[in-house]
Amino acid sequence: MLVFVTRDCPIANQYSQEIVRIARDYADKPVTFLLVDVDPDVTDAQARQHADEYKISLPILFDRDHALVARTGAAVTPEAALIAPDGTVAYCGRIDDRFGKLGRQRPEPSKHDLRDAIDDLLAGRPVAAPRGRGDRLPDRRPGPLSYSG
Repeated sequence: MLVFVTRDCPIANQYSQEIVRIARDYADKPVTFLLVDVDPDVTDAQARQHADEYKISLPILFDRDHALVARTGAAVTPEAALIAPDGTVAYCGRIDDRFGKLGRQRPEPSKHDLRDAIDDLLAGRPVAAPRGRGDRLPDRRPGPLSYSG
């Protein structure tokens, strides 16, 4: 499980504790959660400081050249990519539907896309919605990945 973030994405930062909760809820399952910082300019120390500030206790990968972005099809931060045991991307998309159209945030999500995808994969079912894009906010960063805030 790869969760793509940047330290300056306000929506990724708002999702930090939900990401931690999901990782904790699946801790006894065969799913490994990795935080993937995609900012090409972030230092290791800055990424660790960010994780500490937001209490994200996941291992951090750096994808400064966006190789994982290209491999998974991630388009915005935050976005999650669930990799199946055979190496295929079983799911790539939003965590849930808490954030919809620009400027709108639900108090609680009504769809839990990432949890549903994990549950499908663990149960041996095809992931019902392999591309959980939902409504996307305008890209604000140059390059192949942007943040959605």
